[in-house]
Amino acid sequence: IFHNNFFLITLFAILLKIVLAGLFSSDYQEKIFIPFVDYFINNFGNPWQHYYIENREVAFPFPPLMLYFLAPFQFIINFLEIHNAFLKNLIFKIPTLALDIIIYVYLLRLFPQKKISVFVIYFISPIILYAAYINSQLDLIPTAFLFFAFYFLVKNKFRLSAVSISVAILCKSYVLIILPLIIIYLLKNTKLQNLLIYCIIILISYLLISYPFILTKEYQF
Repeated sequence: IFHNNFFLITLFAILLKIVLAGLFSSDYQEKIFIPFVDYFINNFGNPWQHYYIENREVAFPFPPLMLYFLAPFQFIINFLEIHNAFLKNLIFKIPTLALDIIIYVYLLRLFPQKKISVFVIYFISPIILYAAYINSQLDLIPTAFLFFAFYFLVKNKFRLSAVSISVAILCKSYVLIILPLIIIYLLKNTKLQNLLIYCIIILISYLLISYPFILTKEYQF
C-alpha cells in the first residue's frame, strides 16, 4: 500500500511541512532573522555594523550569502504588505522548504530501492520537522548545499562540487570543518590540478560574496 501511494504520502508530508512552517515561528526568526534582513533590504547598509552599535542581541550568526537568500522573500512580505502571520512565516521559510524537497529528490535518485527508508529517516524526521519548521532554524540551507557538494564530488563533477561547498560555507561558517576531508578525498581520487581549481573557486567565491562585510570589525566580531 505504501509503495502504491508513495506520491500521495510524499505530497501529504509536504503539506504537513507547509502547515507547520506557517503556524510556527520562534524568537530566532522574530527577534533576530527578520529584523536583521529587514534592515538590510530597507537601508542597503551593513546590518552587522548597525546592530553591533544599536542592539547586539540581534546577532545574525550566518555569513552574507544567507542574508542574500532570505532578503528576496522578506522583500516580498514587505512589498505586498503581508500581515497574516501564517503567510509571513511560510514565505520566509520558502528557501528551507524548497531545499528540503530538493535534498529528498536527490536522495531518492541515489537510493531508488530504498525510497521508504529515505522518506521515514529523512523526509519526516522529527528533528527536521522541529528544527526547520517549528523552531525556524536555517541550518537546513547550508546542509543542503553541503549535501550537493558531496553528491557532485562522488560524481566527479568537481567544479559543481566546489561551487556547492562555497555556497554552504557562505551560508554557515562551520562547514569549513568539512573542507579538510574533501581535500583528502581529492588528493586520493583526482589530479592535483582539480584540487587547486577546487580551492581557488572556494577562495574567490568567499572573497567576492563576503566583500565588503568581511573588512569590517563588526562582521568579524
